[in-house]
Amino acid sequence: MLEKREPVILENFGQKIFGVIHIPKNTPAPFVLFCHGFTGTKIEPHRIFVNTAEALTREGIGALRIDFRGSGDSEGSFKDMTIEGEISDAMVALDYLSKCNFVDKEKIGILGLSMGGAVASITSGRNPLIKSCVLWSAVCHFDIFFNRSPEEVQKIKDYGDFIDLGGNPVGKRFLEEIKNIKPLEELKKRNIPVLIIHGNGDMVVPIQHAYDYYHGLKETHKTQLEIIEEADHTFNSIEWEKQVIEKTLKWFKETL
Repeated sequence: MLEKREPVILENFGQKIFGVIHIPKNTPAPFVLFCHGFTGTKIEPHRIFVNTAEALTREGIGALRIDFRGSGDSEGSFKDMTIEGEISDAMVALDYLSKCNFVDKEKIGILGLSMGGAVASITSGRNPLIKSCVLWSAVCHFDIFFNRSPEEVQKIKDYGDFIDLGGNPVGKRFLEEIKNIKPLEELKKRNIPVLIIHGNGDMVVPIQHAYDYYHGLKETHKTQLEIIEEADHTFNSIEWEKQVIEKTLKWFKETL
């Protein structure tokens, strides 16, 4: 079979989840589920998710990129988005992979960017299908949503059940829920290998989040921390992206 890229439509709570699956030449193959960030999509900036999926597929590892409900092409409203809702979507995607005859069910990994890293961490702690985890610029704790400058706060408009955060209707349910979300503690529940990649120029999710993941896991998990010098939150240069993809590919080849 030649390498294939196909659209995928899943469903959760009566709403369609749109995705793209990359199937390698030789199957059954290891597979990786991609979890995008807050306001992100299954593509992510400068197509870094697409480029990573293609790199994995060339090396015999498949990929499934999805838009969480309320994001990208998927159905639902962004104002109804919650972490638990995105975890639920990830669980649906993993269930789909577990039923595909071209997937090696013993070799499923997960990759998460930014808030998608928190989703990937929690999902890894709850779902035994996941055998390896990669975190890019991952949120470890959610104080970043509350530590806003007076200027930023002034711009936020309150509409009752949601606020306007830079044109994104962020629901009050999301803001209440994240106070009790603990990605690191969830990830600790299962002993799987974890690769943490972060730029020390990240102004969105401070690099301390990467250190918190690493120090919280290194005694009990196979854990590796990779710092990309000067890189920003979404690795917005060709060289930074290349480093991230190479390190990610090497990790999944070793751990899946």
